[in-house]
Amino acid sequence: MVFDNHIFYSTNSYLAYQINENFYNGIHFVWCSPVFDSSALAKFDIRKNIPPSSNPYKIYLSLKEDVENNDLHSSKIDSNKKGIKAGASIMLNKGLISEHEFAMIIRTVDTSSLKDYRPVLYLIPKTLVNQKLEVVDVDEKANPLSVEYRILDLTREEFEIIEF
Repeated sequence: MVFDNHIFYSTNSYLAYQINENFYNGIHFVWCSPVFDSSALAKFDIRKNIPPSSNPYKIYLSLKEDVENNDLHSSKIDSNKKGIKAGASIMLNKGLISEHEFAMIIRTVDTSSLKDYRPVLYLIPKTLVNQKLEVVDVDEKANPLSVEYRILDLTREEFEIIEF
């Protein structure tokens, strides 16, 4: 089910954005939401069930707070590091990057600073990605009643990026 929204939202780290741009030819794998902040919706709006771990606004605030507070034990940043490394492994196994590029990505993550994990928000016009949207299976959602999508091959021409 795709809602009557015009934009999808996805919060990512600046480092993840840079890795995608520099190593994956500007192709981005993103989880996205049809709303920016589900907690601001009416009580019975079905999209209200998007929990903080899948809410672009809450993810943005959490990453921003962890970076600003220099939180060396940030679970959100740890998760992002693991996700970038897992993505690199997938790309290597698919033959989309070389062993050398894989090693460079791992070294980049291992030597990155907290500020590299500052949040960036992708604004993704529905008209550009409607055919690419994939509904996330119930067993992969943060909440079984949540409304979540992913795009496997979002190109840089298909979104705007902002920081606030």
